[in-house]
Amino acid sequence: MDPSEERSRLAYTRDFIREARNSGLIDRQTYTRLMRILEGRWNRLALAEQEAAGISDLLQEAATTTIQTGVAAPPAALPAPPPMPPPPHRRATAPQAPPARAPAPTGPTGPAAPPEARPEPRPAPHRAGRPPSAPRWVQQGRRLRAAVASDLGIHGLAYLGVLLLFAGTFGLVFFSLQDVARDVRPVAEAAIPSAFFLSAWFLRKRRAPLVSVGIELVGGALLPIVVFASFVDKTRPDLTGHALVAGLATSSACIAVAYAWWASRHPGSPLRYLSAPAAWLAVATLAFLFKTDEPLKGLAVQRPVAMQMALAAAAVAATLLLVRVRPGHPLAKATRVAAVPGIALTYLLTIVLASTQRWSPGPLVIAGAAALVASDSLSGYIGAAGTPLLQSAIVAVTVSGLAAPWGLAPVGAALAIAYIGLFEWQRLRRVPLAIRVVPVAGVGVGLGMSLAGPWAALSAWSVASSWVHVRRLGSEPGSAEQRWLTGAAALLPLGVGYGLARVLPDGEAWLAIGAALSALATVVRTKARNDAFWAWWLPAAAAATALGVWLTATANPALSRWQLATAAGLAAAALTVAPLPVSLRGWAAARVWLVAAVAALALSLGMDASGMADGLRPLAWALAGLVAASGAAAWRREPAAHVSLIALMAAAGAMLAPASHAADVGTLGAWTALLLIVVAMHEALPGSDSVTALCDRAGRWLGGLEGRLVERAGRFLPPLGLIASVPFLVVRAGSLWNVFDRHRSWSGAALAVTALVYAATARALAGRRPLGSLLATGAVVVGAIGIAVAAPSPWPTIESVAASIAVVWLMGGQLRRPFMTLFAWTMTGLLAVLLADRAGLPTRSLNLVSLAWGAILLVGGLALDDIRAGRRAAGQGLRTRWLAQPVAIGAIAVPASLGPVFTYHATAFGWWMAGAAALYLLVALQLRSGALSAATYALATAALVALLPTSPLEKPWIFAPWAALLVTLSWTAAAVARRRSAEPDPWSRWDLAPLVVAHGVAGLALVRAVALDAIPVTWAAFAALSAVVSAIRRHWAWALAGTVMALVASGVAGPAWLAVTLAGVSAASVVVALRSSGPIRSLLQATSVAAAAWAWVETIVAADWSAGQSVANSSLAFGGLALCIGALAGLGRLGRDWMGWWGGLALAGMVVAAGATAGPDGLRYVDDLRPAAGTLL
Repeated sequence: MDPSEERSRLAYTRDFIREARNSGLIDRQTYTRLMRILEGRWNRLALAEQEAAGISDLLQEAATTTIQTGVAAPPAALPAPPPMPPPPHRRATAPQAPPARAPAPTGPTGPAAPPEARPEPRPAPHRAGRPPSAPRWVQQGRRLRAAVASDLGIHGLAYLGVLLLFAGTFGLVFFSLQDVARDVRPVAEAAIPSAFFLSAWFLRKRRAPLVSVGIELVGGALLPIVVFASFVDKTRPDLTGHALVAGLATSSACIAVAYAWWASRHPGSPLRYLSAPAAWLAVATLAFLFKTDEPLKGLAVQRPVAMQMALAAAAVAATLLLVRVRPGHPLAKATRVAAVPGIALTYLLTIVLASTQRWSPGPLVIAGAAALVASDSLSGYIGAAGTPLLQSAIVAVTVSGLAAPWGLAPVGAALAIAYIGLFEWQRLRRVPLAIRVVPVAGVGVGLGMSLAGPWAALSAWSVASSWVHVRRLGSEPGSAEQRWLTGAAALLPLGVGYGLARVLPDGEAWLAIGAALSALATVVRTKARNDAFWAWWLPAAAAATALGVWLTATANPALSRWQLATAAGLAAAALTVAPLPVSLRGWAAARVWLVAAVAALALSLGMDASGMADGLRPLAWALAGLVAASGAAAWRREPAAHVSLIALMAAAGAMLAPASHAADVGTLGAWTALLLIVVAMHEALPGSDSVTALCDRAGRWLGGLEGRLVERAGRFLPPLGLIASVPFLVVRAGSLWNVFDRHRSWSGAALAVTALVYAATARALAGRRPLGSLLATGAVVVGAIGIAVAAPSPWPTIESVAASIAVVWLMGGQLRRPFMTLFAWTMTGLLAVLLADRAGLPTRSLNLVSLAWGAILLVGGLALDDIRAGRRAAGQGLRTRWLAQPVAIGAIAVPASLGPVFTYHATAFGWWMAGAAALYLLVALQLRSGALSAATYALATAALVALLPTSPLEKPWIFAPWAALLVTLSWTAAAVARRRSAEPDPWSRWDLAPLVVAHGVAGLALVRAVALDAIPVTWAAFAALSAVVSAIRRHWAWALAGTVMALVASGVAGPAWLAVTLAGVSAASVVVALRSSGPIRSLLQATSVAAAAWAWVETIVAADWSAGQSVANSSLAFGGLALCIGALAGLGRLGRDWMGWWGGLALAGMVVAAGATAGPDGLRYVDDLRPAAGTLL
């Protein structure tokens, strides 16, 4: 054993003996004798370490060292230390006599020093050549392992015996007492606890303190049960009703007092842990008065009600409060220890019983409050961080139980209010804010649940909003608490508004909200102007109110428009009166926009109320916007710039509004004219228009990246709006004269012409940025839109496609972007398909045109790249940049065009798949990329499935040869690659693709085999293939997969096949384990043993042996195995690890066989002497 580990065990043993002495479990004489034995072990360990280090002078010094264990003596004068007693599992049958020792002095004046003063043996000094000590965590783990092993080794049987004794006695009293004769029941009831207490007394006198403590604890726990049983055991007197309640409560109280008195006389008695539970039990029995579902007599006491457990929980909490008041009481510590399981058990039982009794609210509330009080009193045990979390969980569980009687919405309101109270309590307890987030989350959940009911939502959100505002004003400025309270104060009024909207009709609700906002804004402006919260919350609330008014007006046209218009006007007034935030830059301009938007909403609702015709409104808004923009351009001040943008927005909104056809065209014309004025002013004098000037000022004000983005937006937005407006104006203006009514596709042709005009204009204005580039981009976009509009008419579509290609060519290379080139190449494919359709090619074959076009672009582009730049190296892509677009389009078009092929006949589909496979193989060779060949193998697999006379999908085992061929190709490619010096990257490797596809084929075959009930052949074939791959690749994963597949195949085939397979697995595991080491060896040994055991079970099933034959043959088999193991171990041919695994299998088999033949009933399972022979072996 490692010296450090042995020293750790000795240290643990020393501490254990001291604790036993201090607890009174052993007397002083036993303590002295044990410490002497321990002293000898310490000396021997120290001397061995010093001799190993070769330090003779330290050995001489150690001879005079005194190790105090109660008797001081130099090590040289001590006799040979006695051997340590063997561990419990190796202890000899005959006890060893302790060596002769001088009697230890017992008087207080003896020379012995207290055990705590004994110095530790001096460890040998560290030398340069000694290995370093183990890490601290390793040493701690060794000590823990030694502690557990020692404690269980010494007291394990005592623990087991006491547990079994309690279980048996409890079962007798609680379940089987009624089977005892009625006249004998009182004797049994008196004898059970008396026997326990007398046994505990006797064992304590016999120096067996541990078992006596356990038996005394069991007797104390059983005494109330026996007393309760005596009241209902059908022997006179048998109490019922209130008399039974009084008897149960009085007896429990008397037992509690008796336990407390006994604990005061005997402080070490375990009954001190049962005094408080007996008192709680008395309170719980009093609650039998709430049991009304059946008469209270007989076994009715076994069916408690929820109120009993709730009052018991309250009793636990009250007891903890008393302990908190008198922490020095002799029973205080024991009561705290008992209260932990007590409160947990009573609380959980309350919930369980309440769930069976219609979720009565009273017990749940009482138990929840008691659990909260108890958790606060037990915070020393739970921890500073665990107590708040536990309290939050208690509130959640308690209030959730009220959902059945109260409903979802009231429970949500109660949950929110309860968590608010918990948050305040935890705040008083100075719980960290990070932990108080849990009650905050609970408040949020409760508020969400309260939304199910109007009044519940209104009350809960109002309380929460008021609480948050009060807490925000009282929090420390700048603290984290104030920050999240500010966020909550901003959001919680939304729930108040929601509740108000549910309580009042929509129009009146918005009117009330608007009036409240305007009044609040007025008060804030006069009383709390410097509060930053109101400076941003009031405008946000006013804007939200306006949005809500608009949504309500849109959703419910029947509402009074005067009410909604008034509400919107009040929101605009609140927005105007609200104080300006000092820290928010640009708020003055933003408020202009908000006021304008809300005022526009109010005016629109006013127009609805006045009955203005809908067809005139858009044109009126557009003309008003045009006039406003013209006036803003002449004004040239910052508010004027904002007004100009507002005018643009008004005109845009006018275009979106429904109107008559002529009014719509006029609105669009006004919008286009407004944009043309802005663009012309900017091109004539850059920055002179109001939009650009406003964006420039905003950009300089923002600075940095944001400022540059705003400045660029000011230059881009007007040209973009103009470019987007002209095509709409062309189409809508043509529709005025019925030019495009009967021929919709002509609109597409008109847009194509507009795109050509854009392209020509862009080429002329190429030097003006960004107008030129925007015109070029607009030309491509308008051309694409023209194609969409011209469809499905063939010739207008062909013309639009040709025009879109011409647009890209016309604009010139200075403005042409890569996406434009990509668009033009794509349009060539569309043009080819359209022309083939007009040439009479069947629609079903048009995908072949796109396939051929894509193949030409893909293969031809790669070939042209090789011609222009030379043969590419492995892993190298395209070298010619302008070929990237056609090659990419071809790569997308080929698989997309293959989609309809899946609808062809099987033979045609197979040949097309074979052709596609050849195409992808050619592309892979061109790119010198082995990874792309995966598509080749996958398509070839699809072709194989389609062309074979017998489909592999019907007979999945046919996939096995194909997968084997793919594995062979992978192995061949890997072998060829190994002959080369360079290591290819995964993209260039040719061996991975067939191997990956082979795995996919295997997966498909295995799944189909399961569906077709053809598992044995298919899974066995792929198991063999997996074994071959494992041998080639030398990896355990394939071996494991093959083993699993073989087991599945043999399992389906029958128990005989499964037995043979398992035997093979066991043998293979043994062979591999012989060449392995460490955890792998142990795992393989365990696998071999498990497989052998399973194989024997399957052999029994396959042979159809009777029970007797199975027992007899198993006895012989496992007896023979045990004999072989013993013989090989005796000859030294078998390692200890093999002996442990296989010997354990033999022992387990013999135990099972012997168990089947044990007793008189077991003899009928055997018909000969084979079990005896096996046992003899």
